[in-house]
Amino acid sequence: MDSTKRIALIAIGLFLGTVMVVLLVLRGGSLWTSDEAATRLALSDCDLQQRACSASLPGGGSISLAFEPRPVHPMQDFSLRLETDGVMVEKAIISFTGVDMNMGLNRFALKPEGESLSGQAILPICVRNRMEWEALLRVSTPQGVFDAPFRFVTSKQ
Repeated sequence: MDSTKRIALIAIGLFLGTVMVVLLVLRGGSLWTSDEAATRLALSDCDLQQRACSASLPGGGSISLAFEPRPVHPMQDFSLRLETDGVMVEKAIISFTGVDMNMGLNRFALKPEGESLSGQAILPICVRNRMEWEALLRVSTPQGVFDAPFRFVTSKQ
């Protein structure tokens, strides 16, 4: 095989490899979220900085999310605990987004721990002293996939 053909084959291989990597990266969101469409629940008026917050699921059952320790501060690890009542949660993922400022991707999986699910999280620091966040808890259940939004405020210590 002459060098021109070899270079052409290498170029084609690199191109196809690049296309595969790009498709894998674009598809990579499904590693974190369900491919199913989620039903967004009503925004809770509960403050996660004060207490555990609950959401009722269509068709019955409820979920309750709590942070520990409270209050949560930027750049400090905190624990997440998801309790369920009358529903089996197969998978849970929480995403934190700034309400009025892009703070990047902050997504964490919760793992089964006895009768509940738990995980660890950390929020990035903001240039503002006060930052409003939305915690979007996605739960996959036998009844479907649901997004439960909760809002809370952090401040610098």
